[in-house]
Amino acid sequence: MNLRRFLGITSVSLGLLFGGVAQAEVARSHYREISPQDYAQRYGILGDTPQATALELFADLTRETEGRQSESVRLDYDAHGGAIATVTVVGLADDSIAAIRLRLEFVWHHEYGWQLIWVGQQQRCRRGESQEWTAALCP
Repeated sequence: MNLRRFLGITSVSLGLLFGGVAQAEVARSHYREISPQDYAQRYGILGDTPQATALELFADLTRETEGRQSESVRLDYDAHGGAIATVTVVGLADDSIAAIRLRLEFVWHHEYGWQLIWVGQQQRCRRGESQEWTAALCP
């Protein structure tokens, strides 16, 4: 893992990512933020490109297939050097979490290449009043 991926890319890059800070903040507000460092420590996955990272995460999250209903990877690029990868797995073998979705935001840096700048997670709970996607922890 290249630790330079976590350095030097912050608010300036965020302003360029997918229509500006306001739009990014709205999308992010539906996710529980995970620092890129915690993500790397938890999953141990950080490819050289957004595609490689998303596919490695997808492979890791889909190893267990019990109860699986669907799984998907989506990768969107913008004209300003940004990319958003969304990995979704529905039907988990978990008592409280029915589905998980991770959002990974990347920017291109001319010196360091692709850099992971933001990670968010949401889930659908098995128990509780709502079965909608949420940033809150499941009961």
